[in-house]
Amino acid sequence: MDINEFYLGVQVTIIGMGVVFAALYALQMVMYGMKGLFYKEPVKATAPALAAVEPVPATVEPAESGLPTSLIAAISVAVAAYMGGRPGNVVSIRKLGEGKSPWQHAARVAPFENRRS
Repeated sequence: MDINEFYLGVQVTIIGMGVVFAALYALQMVMYGMKGLFYKEPVKATAPALAAVEPVPATVEPAESGLPTSLIAAISVAVAAYMGGRPGNVVSIRKLGEGKSPWQHAARVAPFENRRS
């Protein structure tokens, strides 16, 4: 093997890699150009300002669940925040049954949540 053949191989390798990287860079520029022409920024919805709400005394007696009213209030606020301010009422709060995994429950509930949104 002659040293000239080795240098020719290195030269062809460098030229080949340069062509590949130049083509990838050109493809990237084409994609950025298409993004600039066709992509529209989604409109971000801003939450309406909440008016000052005066506290209303609770008129419902706590359920037989034995949960403190502060926990029930925290769960109700979390549900309201999750629903994005849509009207809804927390009817009952109960624990998952013994031996039930939260993952199993999430798998059962997920298809219904996807329909709601």
